[in-house]
Amino acid sequence: FKLDNDVPVNLIDLHGSYSLKGLSPDEKISENILSGNHETEPKPEILLHIVDTTNLRLHLRLAIELKELGIPMILVLNMMDLAQRDQISIDPEVLSKEIGLPVIFSIAVRSTGLNELKKYLSENIETILKTPPQPTSNCSLRDRVKESRKIASKAILHEGTQSKLTKNLDQIVLHKTLGPL
Repeated sequence: FKLDNDVPVNLIDLHGSYSLKGLSPDEKISENILSGNHETEPKPEILLHIVDTTNLRLHLRLAIELKELGIPMILVLNMMDLAQRDQISIDPEVLSKEIGLPVIFSIAVRSTGLNELKKYLSENIETILKTPPQPTSNCSLRDRVKESRKIASKAILHEGTQSKLTKNLDQIVLHKTLGPL
């Protein structure tokens, strides 16, 4: 597609990734493209990291890992309709400040947010290309989990009852000494 200023944009969907460590075939392809080691696809100039807003903590972990690549990136919070249904509320300004990335809301199945994204890219493309994200550091998975929790706790204004229940159950079931898993 083209941006509002007629700049052509080639999008590649690298779905199915939760890590850059390439455990699944999808993740291996994503890792090769993002590192510039793919046979047919060049390394991207900008990343649009589209995350499920209803499970923000999980997806922030990958966002932190992607920042380590030094590729300019925009964080797109998708599935806002489901977040609203589940009474999840997120402060985009706080999230943007804490993660160090621009944040856009979207509902992909309704194309909501696409015009805002195109407008943002059209108005800021040169700045975005010149300003790669500042990585937290080359940190471990544990550090990324801690950082994503810290960011989420500041940016999520209201978790919704289902999210709280899941979080509380996870703390019990996944506890390293007391949990059965």
